Amino acid sequence: MIRLTKVGLALLITCLILLLRESSPLVTTATAKTRANTDQKTDGPESTRDAPPDTTPYRRPAFPEDYAPRGIRAIPLVPGVFIVDVVVNNTDPNLTNTDTFNDGETSITVNPANPNEIVVTAFSGGWGANAPLWQSTDGGNLWTKQFTIPAPPGIAATGCPCDQNVDYGMANQMSGTFLISDIFSGTTTNPASAAAWNWLVIGGVTQATNFNNSPPPGGVDQPWLLVNTDPTIPAQDNVYDAYDDFTNGNNCVGDACIERVSVSYGVNPPNFTADNQSGTATGSINPGHRLAVDPRNGAVYSLFQRNIGAGAGGSKNIDYMLNRSTDGGTTWPLNGMVGGIIVANADSTQPTPKFGTVNALLGRSGPCCGGSK
Repeated sequence: MIRLTKVGLALLITCLILLLRESSPLVTTATAKTRANTDQKTDGPESTRDAPPDTTPYRRPAFPEDYAPRGIRAIPLVPGVFIVDVVVNNTDPNLTNTDTFNDGETSITVNPANPNEIVVTAFSGGWGANAPLWQSTDGGNLWTKQFTIPAPPGIAATGCPCDQNVDYGMANQMSGTFLISDIFSGTTTNPASAAAWNWLVIGGVTQATNFNNSPPPGGVDQPWLLVNTDPTIPAQDNVYDAYDDFTNGNNCVGDACIERVSVSYGVNPPNFTADNQSGTATGSINPGHRLAVDPRNGAVYSLFQRNIGAGAGGSKNIDYMLNRSTDGGTTWPLNGMVGGIIVANADSTQPTPKFGTVNALLGRSGPCCGGSK
C-alpha cells in the first residue's frame, strides 16, 4: 500500500509537468523564442497512424473553464502536490532559453525501490547520437536532460524514437520500448548511463519485440510497455508490450486491425517469447492500444478503441474495449469474451483537435502518462 501511494503521488506530480506546460497559467513556462512566437496550428489530414511524431509546439491562452471544468477545480489543492517544468527546474539553468522541442507524448515511470527517482520520456530529441530522457533524483523538484538512450544495436534508427514508453520494475530495472520501423525494447539499471542499456542482440542486430505480426515490417504502431509481477512467480517481473498490428495491409482503414501484446518473462535484456492477440479494432481509426497492470495478482489489462459509426455533429462514435490476461499474456478472455468487453461508448471529435499532441487517437481512459502501478 505504501508503494502504491508514493508512486501514485509522484505520477500525479510529473504527469502534469509536460502536459500543462504550454497551456496553464499555473505553470512556469520556458521562454525559448520559438515557443513564445508559435501559435496553435491546425491539424493536417486525418490519419490512423501515430507516425511521424507530432513535434509542433502547441499553446493557447487559458480559458476560464480551464480553472474549473464543470465547476470542479482542475488541480485540487492536495497537500504535498506541486507542479514543475522539467525545462525550467533543470540542472542546466540555460536550458529554458535554448530548448525548443515540443516535448509531446510524455511517458513517466517511478522507481519503486526509490520513489525519489523519476524518469520522463517525450519527443525531446532523437537518434543520431543518443536520444534524451528527463531524470529527477529528488522526487521531481529538479530535473536533468540526460542524452543516455542509445539506438538499438544494428538498427537504422536516425530520426526516431517515433514512439517511446518506459516503466520501472523491481531491482532498479527500468525497461523501455521504442518504435522505429519495428518495435525494439531494452532494460537499464542506470538511466543516467547509455552504457547501462541491455538489448537482445543476435548476430549484431537487436531483435524486434513484435516478432509475431505478419510482414512487411513497419506496419506497427503505438507500443506501450508496462512491467508487472508474474502471476505465478511473485519474485519475477515480466515485461509486457502492447501495440497495434497494421500489417493486414490497410492500416485499419476500411478493415480490421489486430491488437497484440508481447511478453518477456523475467529476463534482462528482455526476450519476447509470447506475442498474442488481445483484441480487434475497426473503423479507420488508430486503436490507441494501452495497458494497465494489477501487481497484486499479476493481471494485465488491454484497452483500445473501435469506431463503430458516425457520431453527432460530424464526430465519431467510439466503443472503448477492455480485455484481461491472468496467465502472463497467453490468453485474453475477460468475462469469457475472447475479444474483450465494451466498457464505455461516446462520441468524439478527435483527432481534430488532437489529444495531448497524440495523432489520430479519439480519447483515452486511465492514467495520462505511462504506468499505472
